[in-house]
Amino acid sequence: MQFLGDIFLSATGILTVLIWALGVIFSALLLFNPGAIVKWSGILNRSIDVERVFPALDRPVSTNSLAYKHPVIFGILLVIGSFFVLNFLFFQISAPLFSGFLGGILFEALVIMGKLACFCGIAIGLGLIFAPDKVKKLETRLDSWFDTEPLAEKLNRPIEQVDHIFLRRPLLFGAIGLLASFVLLILGAANLSR
Repeated sequence: MQFLGDIFLSATGILTVLIWALGVIFSALLLFNPGAIVKWSGILNRSIDVERVFPALDRPVSTNSLAYKHPVIFGILLVIGSFFVLNFLFFQISAPLFSGFLGGILFEALVIMGKLACFCGIAIGLGLIFAPDKVKKLETRLDSWFDTEPLAEKLNRPIEQVDHIFLRRPLLFGAIGLLASFVLLILGAANLSR
């Protein structure tokens, strides 16, 4: 398990170095050739209408009929899967790979949420085995539809002012970006070479 953590940390280090190298390139372009940034911004600012391209992703898929036709089988599978994950979360998971105070807190929070989800899975699985009608009634009471279209429309709207803020003072933002990216690039490369 430790070698997977080492591979993950090495891959993250390489990705970090690549991202900061791109930051150095873009900051230098902002300093020395802001027109190229404007040109690239026009090329890279694209919008893809996912609903038109992939209409099958927006259709609701009903799985209730299958689960409630064979509630004992699905209940047993849910209980076994939840016990398997609980065993992993309680006994086999090692110390966090993330160092520091915040990483440990995040790790513990994710483990606690996983344990809670497993206990809910065991309860629902036992409910499917012994009282599938009550589980179905509970599901119909909790089933509700939230319209996320207004939020998606706000997120899809382009914000042109962001480009203008950087292009009004290209020397300032280019120098800040170049300095920060260069320092982080050196730190990432030094960490990767250890």
